[in-house]
Amino acid sequence: MIKVLNLHHLAGNPSCTTVIFIHFHTREWFAPGFLKLIESACSSGYRVIVASNARPSKASDLLKLGLVYVQRANIGYDFGALRDVRAL
Repeated sequence: MIKVLNLHHLAGNPSCTTVIFIHFHTREWFAPGFLKLIESACSSGYRVIVASNARPSKASDLLKLGLVYVQRANIGYDFGALRDVRAL
């Protein structure tokens, strides 16, 4: 993991469901539909974790939603991202 932001949001959310979104894009771009899906999970009250290769500055709108953001290198692809999130 390179950086973890807003980890305290996990402890403050009473939901028993955590939704993990794994993202990769070579240009650190988030598709509008993917952003809408993340926003929907946040507004539904779930604990949300986004694991991505994108710098937090590319995801500044997401950080306002009260989710946990994990920036990581693209090592291990999806399973590597799940391993990193599980370590949180």
